[in-house]
Amino acid sequence: MPFLRKYVAATGLVYVPIRKAGSRDFATGSDWTPAAGDVKVSNGAISVSNIFYLPTYANGAWCFDLNGSTYWPANCVQVTVIDSATKAVEDTCFIVESYGHASAIRKVDYGDASAFGLSKLASIYTADIKFTRDQANTQDEYTVSWYRDGLRVSSGITSPVLRIVNRSAGSELRAGSMTQIASTANYKWDEGTYRASLGESLIITAEATIDGATRQYSRIITRDSVQSV
Repeated sequence: MPFLRKYVAATGLVYVPIRKAGSRDFATGSDWTPAAGDVKVSNGAISVSNIFYLPTYANGAWCFDLNGSTYWPANCVQVTVIDSATKAVEDTCFIVESYGHASAIRKVDYGDASAFGLSKLASIYTADIKFTRDQANTQDEYTVSWYRDGLRVSSGITSPVLRIVNRSAGSELRAGSMTQIASTANYKWDEGTYRASLGESLIITAEATIDGATRQYSRIITRDSVQSV
């Protein structure tokens, strides 16, 4: 089980009980006097090296001081204890993993009281593309609604485009700007030429600029029945 520390510089006091050599008891300050070379550290970016501050004993555990820019920031730090003299303690290894940063091994910020900092993660954009075959007006009708993290986007949608691609040939049949339905943030496209036909499928892609970036979402439509194999 790794220890967790936030992905910032100058953080990392870790308390670890260590067993006495050949015993079930934990070692105390009278059992082991750490010496240079007993404790090695690596963070993946630097080669294994002696720990800068030797561990000290306090309150029933050994305190490993991993503070300073020598080790952090990093996605994880590995510490090994191998008593170089006549062994006073058992060989020990533990890992400290970082959290709360895009470069951390765990992106979630456990110290953020607001939803563990999940609001800082990249949003997921999807679209609901509704297809209706309007025989009365001899056209195919497409209606698109956009969603951010499962909630409908009700404003800030620009440059909405619908693309119709023939599935078998891969050719683009139509690409045009959709029209907003009143002020509903729903967008429509009515297609009278390149309509869905029996024996052929179409790839429909909705595209729009939302939150400063182009978002795309596709679905396949067909008039043929879908059967399980």
